[in-house]
Amino acid sequence: MDQASQQGIIFIDGSGVWTNIFYFNRRLESLAAAGAGITEVIFVLASRNRLDPPDIILFQRGLRGCVLGNVAIVARYAQRSHGLKGVFIIDFDAHHGNGTNDAYYDDPDIFIISTHQDGSYPGTGKVDEVGHGDGEGIEIKFAYTWRVR
Repeated sequence: MDQASQQGIIFIDGSGVWTNIFYFNRRLESLAAAGAGITEVIFVLASRNRLDPPDIILFQRGLRGCVLGNVAIVARYAQRSHGLKGVFIIDFDAHHGNGTNDAYYDDPDIFIISTHQDGSYPGTGKVDEVGHGDGEGIEIKFAYTWRVR
């Protein structure tokens, strides 16, 4: 993960990564999901077919903290290995995808639409957070206020 962070593939906030038995299998699942996503990019580019993306599976850091998401890995892979521009990510979830948001906040080639419940964990993803620098205006946030019961 340190190497991936140094290469700009992922963002780690410096708090470290928890390693324990409980999260070990989730990490393997996360790596498998990222690998499946990368394989899908290769397949789609080779055949021009469309497949449904894999579910988002995340590495965990502490309780409910996301360090690394397969969508962020696959998007960076598509950029760097295949020269793709205009990668489009839709995050439809109750929680804001802050890991993907942070990874691409200043990247003008990654367009992110995030829908999430306003005020839910992790408390980020305000509608005025639209990117920074070259990436300003490239992110759209829909923070809904209704609660699922």
